[in-house]
Amino acid sequence: MEKEQILSTINEKLNAEGIKTEAFQRTFNTYIEDNLPAEGTEPDDAYWQKHVKILKSLSGQFSHDVAQHVNDFKKNYKPETKENPEDKGKGEGEKSDLEKRLEQLEASMKESSRTAANNALRSEVSAKGKSLKVANEAIWEDAVKSVQIGEEDTADDVTANAKKEYERLLKRYYGEGTAPYGSSGRYGSNKEAEEAAKKGREAFKERMRRAGKLPKQTN
Repeated sequence: MEKEQILSTINEKLNAEGIKTEAFQRTFNTYIEDNLPAEGTEPDDAYWQKHVKILKSLSGQFSHDVAQHVNDFKKNYKPETKENPEDKGKGEGEKSDLEKRLEQLEASMKESSRTAANNALRSEVSAKGKSLKVANEAIWEDAVKSVQIGEEDTADDVTANAKKEYERLLKRYYGEGTAPYGSSGRYGSNKEAEEAAKKGREAFKERMRRAGKLPKQTN
């Protein structure tokens, strides 16, 4: 399916849910271009559901950000009734305050789009734990959360990196000889080993929280 047809189809699906994309069309187009199906494959139901859900969330965030910027602009805007000496010497190419705000909003939307896409990738890869028959799902989820996702990374790339991290963590917690896959419940050779592994996981999560890669615990 051609890119234009995919854009049109997702537009129709969003419009059917009452979402208008005109206001953030450029961000919308960029997101779809970065998340086209693999070459030679056709989008399936899972593809449509995943990206419509993400863009629906993105639209809500966009509307909120626009309303916030508009309100801030109204509060701070002071119409000039006479020439402002500070404006003398400004070149035609210098950006107005409104243009700067719009650029900031666009950058914020781009970051929101990237975050939403990365979260969707992590959820997709995390769910693969069952099909991979990981021996310890908690460590698998920790590994997926810790993986750095590049702009060009696919679910396969994230899965491969998560597997490396998972195997490293499993070896660290339980030592050599622990089967990483295909063994349900083989988390350690004895209770002491299992307790040591639990403490290791908690220490790992705490380091991730301090680094800002995991949300802080709330009481």
